[in-house]
Amino acid sequence: MGPRRHARRARARVSRARLRRVVSPAAHARKAHAALLFPRDRRDDACPFLHYTRAGRGRRSHLDHRVSCGDGSRPRACLRGRGPRDLAERGLDNRLLFSRTFGVTKQEANVFESFANVWTPVITAKELRKKPLSVKVAGETIALFRDGKGGVGALLDRCPHRGVALSLGQVDADGCLACPFHGWSFQKDGACAKIPLNTVAPEKRARYGATAVPVREIGGLVWIFTGPDPAGTEPEPPPALVEPGWHVGYTQEIWKTHWTRAMENMLDTPHLPYIHGKSIGKDVRKKLRPDTTLEMRIEPAPFGGLVYAKWDYEAEEKQILKWRKPNAMELQIMNEPKRRMCIQVYCIPVDEAHTKMMLISARTFFGAEFITWFATKFNNILGEDREVLETSNPPEVPPPGEEPSVATDAPTLFFRKYYFRELRSSTSTLVPTGRLVRRPDAQPEAEEAGMPDGAAVVH
Repeated sequence: MGPRRHARRARARVSRARLRRVVSPAAHARKAHAALLFPRDRRDDACPFLHYTRAGRGRRSHLDHRVSCGDGSRPRACLRGRGPRDLAERGLDNRLLFSRTFGVTKQEANVFESFANVWTPVITAKELRKKPLSVKVAGETIALFRDGKGGVGALLDRCPHRGVALSLGQVDADGCLACPFHGWSFQKDGACAKIPLNTVAPEKRARYGATAVPVREIGGLVWIFTGPDPAGTEPEPPPALVEPGWHVGYTQEIWKTHWTRAMENMLDTPHLPYIHGKSIGKDVRKKLRPDTTLEMRIEPAPFGGLVYAKWDYEAEEKQILKWRKPNAMELQIMNEPKRRMCIQVYCIPVDEAHTKMMLISARTFFGAEFITWFATKFNNILGEDREVLETSNPPEVPPPGEEPSVATDAPTLFFRKYYFRELRSSTSTLVPTGRLVRRPDAQPEAEEAGMPDGAAVVH
């Protein structure tokens, strides 16, 4: 064998040895995704934590993603959504990263974009009867249904089997929502209860669950939480919806605008004599002079804020509105001992270009609920706002500094800052219940996370 052949073989042996030590591109990608999505300094003790740890030895090392519940000694990240702004700057697709990292589908990753982890009403309780309903909230379609006992369930409107709309199915005798395609049935918590025509072991069927959304029925409304875990929070409806003695009427309509424009309109007092000069702003318009001034301010409150106004012809300022986070306005019209009346408006995001406006009128007099409903249904105040708001450009409110603002814009600027600080670019990741199961062989990591009976693993 000549020297040249010896040299070629030696170089080949070195190359093979180097290749054995190189981590595969897929492993590099998984590590990079985990590092980008879950930096070590992020922590949220109110929710389940996701730990990523090195597992195995030698060439077969890989990332093992484990979920633990509790406060955890060294949490890496939380399943609740994070703002994608930092990832967007790197040109990365959050949905793709989540789907590759956790094995969740793109429909389950980064849901409720820019409206995550908040309670919102979606329909009135009377609308949800025996037949399931499909509603769209912040771009996500939800299937709502009642079980056999009248309780409300909410699932992402997508069967995990073949992706069809669960809302087209029916509620079976056991109170489960049955898919219209193959009859798979799901409980309110998303657990798969039945798979027809197949003998499936319970432990395997447990991994085929649908994706549940937290839901409540309070104050005559059906509320959902736009995240995986409300963390001890509950919807906070106005007193008129839960106290006895109130007669309530509802009306709903769809506006072709972003919900933030609609919400700012509800907090805006200076438009009353102009848009509503022939209705609720008639008295104000009559008193306007060329030099009339208006003072506006908003006082922060645990539920949102109290809006105060003072026209120059008034002796003192009045508290006129309440803003209830994230998307509600409450207006007190009458507050006498025997005659109380108020209006609530919820600006519910449907998608980026549409908003459901839910107007609720409540009064303690005129006992017939039909009168309250009639007065609410044919009130044209929303129509006056709608005609103008649908021309907003851009449809979504821009950051506070990108549009000129004056002193009377204080309440709307307060909301705008809240939106960009708390909601804009927020997302949630919903993992089906069946994807989280106990694994007894994860003992060391479980003890580290404060779960000595085993860790929960994302499958």
